[in-house]
Amino acid sequence: MNTKKKQALIQAWGFMPTLDGMYFRHAPMGYLEKWTVSQPDIIQFIKDGEWSHDYSIDWSLFNKEAA
Repeated sequence: MNTKKKQALIQAWGFMPTLDGMYFRHAPMGYLEKWTVSQPDIIQFIKDGEWSHDYSIDWSLFNKEAA
C-alpha cells in the first residue's frame, strides 16, 4: 500500500494533519496519537508531552487489493 492510501486511511480514522507531514488524534486515557509520513507503519502514543509507546500498523489488514 502506498503512502497516499495510508494517509487517506489515517485521516478517515480521525487523525488531523499538520503542515509538516504529521497527523494527530486524541485517544482515550489522555493519550495523543501521532502518525508521520516518514514512519508510515508506526503510531506513537504520547502522554503528558512524553513518548509512551508505539503501535505497528499491519497495513495488509486494510489492503483490499491483497484480498
